[in-house]
Amino acid sequence: MNKQISNVITQLRVISTIVIVVYHAACPYGGWEAFTATISNNISSMNIINLIFQKLLCNDMLPMFFSLSGMLFYGKKDTTYKDTLLVFWKKFDRLIVPAALIFLFCSWFDIPFVGHAGPEGHLWFVYVLFIYFCWALIMNRINIHVLMSFATAGYIVYTFSSRLEFDIHPFITQLLRYQIYFTGGYYLVNYYDLLRKNYIRWPLMFIHLISLLLDFQTGYYLLFNLVVIAFIPQREIKPIIKSLNNNSFGIYLIHHVLTISLFQINWIYHSYVNYPLLAIISMSIGVLAASWFLSAILHRIKFNYF
Repeated sequence: MNKQISNVITQLRVISTIVIVVYHAACPYGGWEAFTATISNNISSMNIINLIFQKLLCNDMLPMFFSLSGMLFYGKKDTTYKDTLLVFWKKFDRLIVPAALIFLFCSWFDIPFVGHAGPEGHLWFVYVLFIYFCWALIMNRINIHVLMSFATAGYIVYTFSSRLEFDIHPFITQLLRYQIYFTGGYYLVNYYDLLRKNYIRWPLMFIHLISLLLDFQTGYYLLFNLVVIAFIPQREIKPIIKSLNNNSFGIYLIHHVLTISLFQINWIYHSYVNYPLLAIISMSIGVLAASWFLSAILHRIKFNYF
């Protein structure tokens, strides 16, 4: 993988991490259904929250994590993943062990739910990502276009199940929904230079904006990653970005637990009732800084699971 692609992945991982922290800070109003009725009279704030935090940030930026993971996997596969059993163990050690530690921590302290969200609710991403890695390793000798066909079929099933209200287990729904992004990482890393050509990226931008204006969800969700990767500036990575990148997984694991925990504090709870946008911004900055600090401390003492 060349340095330009590596730098782009680093930038996007940092941006995605920050976006997820901000999204979860806004979740009490929508995704967690803790406050929808309480502030229903504040129509303007609710409209902003629903558009920016729920519709755009979650549904567009969350798939970026899977795309970046796919780019890293397929960009290194030929040189790094020859010993399949060793890679299985490394992925288990890197993903499942820290997720288990977070789960045990939350279970031990019995942190209350916010709406219908528990402190360990974000770990689904880790489990799904581990399954994608395992699937990609097991199917290592299968043509990538065949794997992409399976992923596309899964996404179609997910799309129709959500529209027709089929009863599919939520975890299966997540598996069907995001595999297309992970497998698509192969094409992003191998056709990166082509994607950044003006005759490719500007039409993609136009189609994405039309999909957004027409509220064609499948179109703008699938095209968002392509457009962002096509247009993100290619630049050297500054030390602060490197630090955020190195601690991004730790931030992801820690921030959700902190957000749920802080929400139990009375004055924070009431700030969400009375000052929605200010509460989201304050929670985002505070939780990001605290998660970053804790992750950096753990790395400093050689606890590298986070």
